[in-house]
Amino acid sequence: MSSAARRRGAERLARLFYEFSALTGAAQLGAVAFSAAGMLSLSGTTGTVFRALVFRFGIVAPVAVGSVIALVAALRRPVRGAAFAASPYVLRGLCVTVSLAFLATEIGKLAHLDEMRTFFTSSGYAVWFLYVVIVFETVCAIGLLVPTVRLVAACGLAVDMVGAIATHARNGDPFSDSYEAVHLVVILLCIVALGVLQDRLERR
Repeated sequence: MSSAARRRGAERLARLFYEFSALTGAAQLGAVAFSAAGMLSLSGTTGTVFRALVFRFGIVAPVAVGSVIALVAALRRPVRGAAFAASPYVLRGLCVTVSLAFLATEIGKLAHLDEMRTFFTSSGYAVWFLYVVIVFETVCAIGLLVPTVRLVAACGLAVDMVGAIATHARNGDPFSDSYEAVHLVVILLCIVALGVLQDRLERR
């Protein structure tokens, strides 16, 4: 197979990854919205499927990490996996899926404000800080969709998630409560790394 054919194949695969990321993100957002409206119960089998959906069936995070590794290697010498990782569709897919995940989270918070207020106050935070977090996460989630500010937005959300993980640890909560935050931190850091690495490769 020629190098041009490999590049076309990698671009098609990257586009498929983008579509998968967008569709699963939209599905999570829709499920949370229906749940908040009382039209869907996220328990039992549905809840299990929903949890798998939240983690994108274990596909997105490994692709993100693998793409970063491929681009780091490509800066040293040509590697076959770099064409996929260097595609703008990979970075767009990661940004879209994380943006939709956060928007789904904000809907969930607004639908369970009493529980969220209790959690924040029992964690030592003022109630007003909950609303600051909701606004901050919403603005940054939208920022992920804007190429000129997406890396700044990703950095902001990564710090936010580290804060959430630290809060759960300080409260003595089970580590399972932090799984989603850890998952998002990994992808957010990969977004930042891919943005920097893709820019470096384009300048070479």
